[in-house]
Amino acid sequence: MDFYAMTYCDPYFHQDWRMFAPGTRYNYSIYAVYEVNGQKQHSFPIQEVLEERTVFSGREFLMISLTDASIFVHNRAMNIKGDLYKFTNDKYYQIFEYVNIQYLQKKHKNKIENLRLMLVATDIQTNKRTYTVNE
Repeated sequence: MDFYAMTYCDPYFHQDWRMFAPGTRYNYSIYAVYEVNGQKQHSFPIQEVLEERTVFSGREFLMISLTDASIFVHNRAMNIKGDLYKFTNDKYYQIFEYVNIQYLQKKHKNKIENLRLMLVATDIQTNKRTYTVNE
């Protein structure tokens, strides 16, 4: 029965569930400032992973982790003033921080210290930006 169902449905639904998933409302950028061996470093994790892609070079999971974590922490951030927000130190932020640390440690092949993250969310419709920080 499975064979017949797939033979019938595949031509009509071959795009999988993504065909029905709504697009995101925001574009996200992550800015990281940290130290490696006492030297200050700067990084843009999402952009770097995108630039290194040859169909992501096997880094699809990392890209999904960075973007999904960005969505969760952005939705739970606390407003400080105007377009400035602060990360809520909850399990979503811990995942967000962990994914960024893992990426940066693999990039530098060394321990990351004094990590400061900023998430910039740009509304696609209005082009308004909000800034979320962990300071």
